[in-house]
Amino acid sequence: MYFYTVLLQAAYRFNRIVYPTKIKLQSFHLYILLSIIQTTMAFGQVCPSLITGDIDYLVNDYLCQFAPTNINGSLFICSVAFLLPFTVTILLYIWTMRHVRKRGALVIHNNYRVRVRRDITIMTRLVILLTCLTAVAAPHGLIPIVYGLTGCIPLWTVPFEWALTIFALVSIVPPVASCRTGYMVSYPPCKELFENAIKFIKLNDSDD
Repeated sequence: MYFYTVLLQAAYRFNRIVYPTKIKLQSFHLYILLSIIQTTMAFGQVCPSLITGDIDYLVNDYLCQFAPTNINGSLFICSVAFLLPFTVTILLYIWTMRHVRKRGALVIHNNYRVRVRRDITIMTRLVILLTCLTAVAAPHGLIPIVYGLTGCIPLWTVPFEWALTIFALVSIVPPVASCRTGYMVSYPPCKELFENAIKFIKLNDSDD
């Protein structure tokens, strides 16, 4: 569902740049409707798997989800939930860049040029965001391959998958904040975090 949310943001920027005179494509009510459709689609994606019994209860995970040994379910969720919105977002980005390069010389108004530059910057960050998430999630695809070769799944695969998921969620904070605030947000250096932690511990010791 998250990938489709990013796709809606990319579609909005695409319409602002490629079709600036078509106000209906930039309507707030349109994207409210699309968000509702997106939520319905997210539920509908799971329904076939529930009917066919592809979602299993994992003893080591305590959650009902696609087991790494379920090749059909893994391929389905990977194609529909990740590859489809990611591919469409990339295509919208390429189409937008070609449009801007083709009509760049015809852009006269400075305000319009500034708006286009801002929208392209946001779209670029969205593409980088999805690329990072896809790269982080890539090791998930290796687990079914390991199962196909060895016939077993190590116990560490579930914690490994959750570690990748948490890392992906943490890594998207700077790009998301950049899209909201307009400037790039970065994490403090590890050395600075360590020094602040030492100061905090010493301060608590002195208070005691």
